[in-house]
Amino acid sequence: LEPVPCTSPRSPCWSWLLAMECKAWVRHRDHCHWSWLSRSAWVFPDGLAVGRQVQYFSKSVQDHVEEMWAIGEVVGIESDDMVEFAWSGAASFVDNYGDFQWEKCSPPSGVLHLEEAGRGDRDAGWEDDFQIEWPSEVLALLPVPTFVVTVSSHEATADGQVRVELGTVAGDHFEVFIKQRADVRAFMEAVANHRQLDPPVRVCVMSSDGATMEPDSRLPF
Repeated sequence: LEPVPCTSPRSPCWSWLLAMECKAWVRHRDHCHWSWLSRSAWVFPDGLAVGRQVQYFSKSVQDHVEEMWAIGEVVGIESDDMVEFAWSGAASFVDNYGDFQWEKCSPPSGVLHLEEAGRGDRDAGWEDDFQIEWPSEVLALLPVPTFVVTVSSHEATADGQVRVELGTVAGDHFEVFIKQRADVRAFMEAVANHRQLDPPVRVCVMSSDGATMEPDSRLPF
């Protein structure tokens, strides 16, 4: 059967949401009188159901910028307009006139009311394929899965790239091509793309002698 679209954010069709991947409830707020803007998103990468993952992101701009990320699990769907969560961790970023702060923080509310845009809301509703960006500083503060790879060998190619052979803890081997002397952060992204790792997953790159390569460093080849 073809999924039936929801006619209203207040009356979602749960079977439709389960059939769709990476659904997100996104809420925008705009208080021009105080020059204050905010956006919050609850992302369900595997569909909305009890026991499945929920990812959260919010950003507010007033006299400074605040952002929050969180991951957790759906623990209850009490009615057509309320979802309950259990959060496993949260992290925040504050840009206070150039003073950057990354730290663990209290998680967002454990209850989400699926309501139409109302008082203070400019817009609220479901969006398809909404994705959250996960900075490495955030992943380091959250209890997220880690994908560990070890450099087995590397060889320069004629086009200025390097063919890097990598091994996993499970004994798998694969190759990734990267620009010579690229930064480790770009290499981690190349590994995640090659393995089709869904965020938030932290990639950890180990050298052949067992040392961890820091994201802000450069590859030694």
